[in-house]
Amino acid sequence: MYKRVFLLAIIAILAFIMSSCGAFLGVSIEDRITQFESDLNGNRSNIIDNFSESCDDYPGMNTLAYWNDSGSFDDDYKNFNITIPSNPDSTFTTSFSDTSGGGPYTIKFYLIDEGDFFLGENWRIRNIWISDTLYID
Repeated sequence: MYKRVFLLAIIAILAFIMSSCGAFLGVSIEDRITQFESDLNGNRSNIIDNFSESCDDYPGMNTLAYWNDSGSFDDDYKNFNITIPSNPDSTFTTSFSDTSGGGPYTIKFYLIDEGDFFLGENWRIRNIWISDTLYID
């Protein structure tokens, strides 16, 4: 009887640990947008990691030319600042500004959760709209 209770307790503890691991390993919406902002302001070599492979533009996104020729995210305009709302949904509209003196601009993010049971949520950007123009698809 005690062995059975002990075994059930061990199974319950392991199930709890495995289900809560995602909280430590996953990427939240806020974390993803913060990382995207950091990559925009950095050397952009890992910026592709912020996007879902289901993006139509995904193959070309892994080049600096893609980002430097995109207009709104041009490398000349560093110090991007994206306002992240508290508790954003998978689709949210916010604002961003840059060093060009323009803005704030309206930006809309569509994110999808590509996480799994073991790693937890892993939000990635699927679309970006800037002032009602689709920039990332």
